[in-house]
Amino acid sequence: MENGKVISINKGTITTVKPYNSERLVLNMDKPNHHITETNPTTYREPWWNFYLVFKSKKFNNMYFRKGKWKKINNE
Repeated sequence: MENGKVISINKGTITTVKPYNSERLVLNMDKPNHHITETNPTTYREPWWNFYLVFKSKKFNNMYFRKGKWKKINNE
């Protein structure tokens, strides 16, 4: 998003698998794919229903995304 407007959309579907005690996210993205969503994220849980996702990016290595509310970034 930029100035409150969507500038690009990456479409796909999400499924889950359960190889262990908890479910794992599986991303099935349409092509062309974004470098962040080329691999499935690892989910880390925190107390009281909070979590964050870690994506492996070829460009930036590990990228962390925390559950929360969107905040405007001031690029001035």
